[in-house]
Amino acid sequence: MKKIIPGILATAMSFACLAGCGELNNGGSQKVDMSGVKEYVDLFYASQHTETDGDYTLKNSAFYDGKTYTLQWSVNDVEGVTLVVSEDGTETVVDVNEVTPVEIEYVLSVKISDGKGNSTTTSFNRTVLACDPYVLAPITATPVEGTIYKLWVFQGATGQNCYVNGNMKNTYYFETVEDPDEALDLYVDYVDAVCGC
Repeated sequence: MKKIIPGILATAMSFACLAGCGELNNGGSQKVDMSGVKEYVDLFYASQHTETDGDYTLKNSAFYDGKTYTLQWSVNDVEGVTLVVSEDGTETVVDVNEVTPVEIEYVLSVKISDGKGNSTTTSFNRTVLACDPYVLAPITATPVEGTIYKLWVFQGATGQNCYVNGNMKNTYYFETVEDPDEALDLYVDYVDAVCGC
């Protein structure tokens, strides 16, 4: 009897160890189904920014089914489109050439990760719209759709044109610069009506 009880205990402990090891192995190598979060990201971004004439921002994470997933964005090797990650890492800016004379077609891809070694990828076809080069025209001229303008004023004291750069100097005035390349681009997307004033 004394030999049977230790034998039973040893057998029970062996099974317990094997069961514990089995759980560890299954947990460490478990394949997670990422199709749900992939479909979620596909649906969320499929119709956004398909054709753009300016920069736009993407989130670097997605919350799906009670979990947060990391989104790592990339683009194919194409001139005129670059990605810039924010300092805090929460967003990625898609920086496009707003004054490209021809359309730029590119592929925006994202790697979706769960932080436990599981990941999947998806991609989207995108286009940067072509834009005519900016023109210098009097402010009284009729705006033309699809054209980039620069606002400028003639400064009589210096005899120079001063271009608006988009930064507020104070409550009432914009800052101005002498170089038109540093000036703010004003893109006319749509003309509703022209005022005769």
